[in-house]
Amino acid sequence: MSDQSASAASDAPVLEQMNVGMILDKAIHLYSRDFLLLVAITAIPQVLYGAGTWLVYTVSRGEGARALVGFPLLVMGAVFNGIGGGAMTVVVSTRYLGRDVTFAQAYAAALRRAGPLVGGSLLALLFIVLALFGLIVPGLILAVSYCLVSPVIMMENVKGAKSLRRSRRLMKGYRWQAFLLYLLYWVAVYVGILVLVVIVMLIARSAFLVIWQRYTVTLITPVVSVLLGPFSSVISVLLYYGQMIRKESFDLAFLADAMAAHAR
Repeated sequence: MSDQSASAASDAPVLEQMNVGMILDKAIHLYSRDFLLLVAITAIPQVLYGAGTWLVYTVSRGEGARALVGFPLLVMGAVFNGIGGGAMTVVVSTRYLGRDVTFAQAYAAALRRAGPLVGGSLLALLFIVLALFGLIVPGLILAVSYCLVSPVIMMENVKGAKSLRRSRRLMKGYRWQAFLLYLLYWVAVYVGILVLVVIVMLIARSAFLVIWQRYTVTLITPVVSVLLGPFSSVISVLLYYGQMIRKESFDLAFLADAMAAHAR
């Protein structure tokens, strides 16, 4: 066997049922291997959302007006994150096959399905918000149920409310395990923010930069979101693979066909 063939064989993905530990292990591997590309993909919705937030609060006058912009900002975040989630699905899926993909190719594929991605993201947001108005726990469980909306839309070309039903059906029986994965992720995010805040505040205090201490959390939170945001999307795509393997005998042929569809 040639060196090239051996390398291709070693890079070939192994599709198997995955427990929480296996998903975390694969997510860390994918995240570290394609860190710059994943961060670049995530940075776009974060930057757009940040710019939109700044514009909304700049235009809004008075505390009353600003209090009304919360929901529009949620909607704007859902729009940007929906398309960004589609691009992340393309990157993770293509790299999982051992193939190369560029930033432009990932976003081009996501923009071709921008309508379903945005619609699915907004519908999921609506149901989650309504559930959260009732009880926190049901809202969180519902959020986990809809974590596969972007992968379902990109991989199966399912649109609208059907993508939500499909995500819920795939996640049935695995919601608590998925909740644990996302809980670990959010703990890591908040720990990262806390560590950076402490470091920056100590540096600012030692340099007598009092103004930096006031805006430390505001400045650091989006930075951590960009750096660690890809990990959440990688988890979602791997959860999709895991549930497809567990419930529907998902195989490489299906994955290859889905990736070929992105190019059309």
